[in-house]
Amino acid sequence: MDQSHDAVVGFYKEALKDLADIKFRDWPDATYIEDDGKRQWHSITISKEDQEGTTIFHKKSLNPFLGERLFHFLWMMFKAGYSRAVFLEWFPFYA
Repeated sequence: MDQSHDAVVGFYKEALKDLADIKFRDWPDATYIEDDGKRQWHSITISKEDQEGTTIFHKKSLNPFLGERLFHFLWMMFKAGYSRAVFLEWFPFYA
């Protein structure tokens, strides 16, 4: 259903008015709604292109966290003196 940018922003302001940790940011080309809390979504972007809005939801993901943890594990392993041979013995799929 097509609605104007202002109508979509008004809907979200009304729907999210009682929630804490919600920030509305008005940018030149879009309105950005950000959750700084612990909800399952991170942000909503509503574009202003010709005043016909496109709404995009961004879900929170564990990928950045898990990638950082893997990097930390590998760094600590090499820092502790494990050789490349020991690493490849434990993780042969990296060979």
